[in-house]
Amino acid sequence: MRDHYYLVLETPDANLVPGLAWLQNTYTIRLNNRHRLTGHVLSGRYQAQVVEGGGYLRTAGEMEGKAGEHHPGRTRLETAEAKADRIVAEELARRRWTVADLASRQKSDPTKLALAARLRQETTLSVKQIAERLRLGKPKGARTNLHKFMNRSETRSPQIQLDF
Repeated sequence: MRDHYYLVLETPDANLVPGLAWLQNTYTIRLNNRHRLTGHVLSGRYQAQVVEGGGYLRTAGEMEGKAGEHHPGRTRLETAEAKADRIVAEELARRRWTVADLASRQKSDPTKLALAARLRQETTLSVKQIAERLRLGKPKGARTNLHKFMNRSETRSPQIQLDF
């Protein structure tokens, strides 16, 4: 299932309820904003279990190796950085560009912005990280150019095109 997660937390104060409420609300809002979705992301209220001592933690750690192959905990997820590296390498190779080409092209180059939009949609990298990676200038200017590009692309096509 993709609508749940497991956390092991230690808190010196009895603030688990507001902390998890903040976590779930913030995650839902940011995910919905990023992907222009609405509605619930996680189903139901969280379940908490008080754990004293290390026995449960040791058992939880051992369970990871015993989970079935279809358990989502077994899935090795690609990190955002690794995924971004892969996407950038694919696009540079497809265009026969080098990293130097990224630096020499304008900050508002449509191909660079299309690549930035793809990174924004397919990874969790911030605009600042994308701007640094693609040489789009300062984050504020990159954010402005990227939003203009994405809004312009949306009116032409529901999916951002990387071929011009």
